[in-house]
Amino acid sequence: MSIGFEIDDLVRRAQFGDKAAFNSLVVLYRLRLTRLIIRYTRNYWDAEDIVQDTFVRAYRGISGFRQESSFFTWLCQIAINLARNKHRLTMALQASFPELVNQHDPDREYVSKSYADSPEEILIGKQLAQAVISLVEQLPERLQTAYFLREIDGLSYQEIADKMACPIGTVRSRIARTRSAIYTFLVGPAADLNAFPGIYEDDAEGVLPQDS
Repeated sequence: MSIGFEIDDLVRRAQFGDKAAFNSLVVLYRLRLTRLIIRYTRNYWDAEDIVQDTFVRAYRGISGFRQESSFFTWLCQIAINLARNKHRLTMALQASFPELVNQHDPDREYVSKSYADSPEEILIGKQLAQAVISLVEQLPERLQTAYFLREIDGLSYQEIADKMACPIGTVRSRIARTRSAIYTFLVGPAADLNAFPGIYEDDAEGVLPQDS
């Protein structure tokens, strides 16, 4: 039996819910995929996080894998997209919140201008950006989607409204609530997302003012 046939068999079994078969695929490809993603992250731990997320997403979506490419190629596409989105979101967060300073506690600055371009600033900035990314990923999916379409894909509010099939006022509300959660986290991390007003409230469809 060829290796290719064995892999195809594992994929088919995984598509029918065989967790052991999927775990075998993880063992086969984890190291190879990590080596690839390190080229994008330049950091082993970031690569590990992305690879872990890749396998989670692959497990959830494997029923939709049509074998039009190899399974490893499919995994690579997922992982590379995650790595690129993470980098773009990090850049967007740094652009949106350039100072990352707790205004209520001057002695607890996250990034001090006196350390500009220093290794300390780079490290703290990356750690804080990762913490914010983790926060955003915990938000309701409708808030994540609106925020990512705006900050990562650079879509206009109208384009996001069209894509999400909701009023433009709702889009503005979702993005504002996400930014509020991020700002609240930056100026004084809350214990959990329940501390952020309005995060889990239903959208007031049609109530918010709509732009022409």
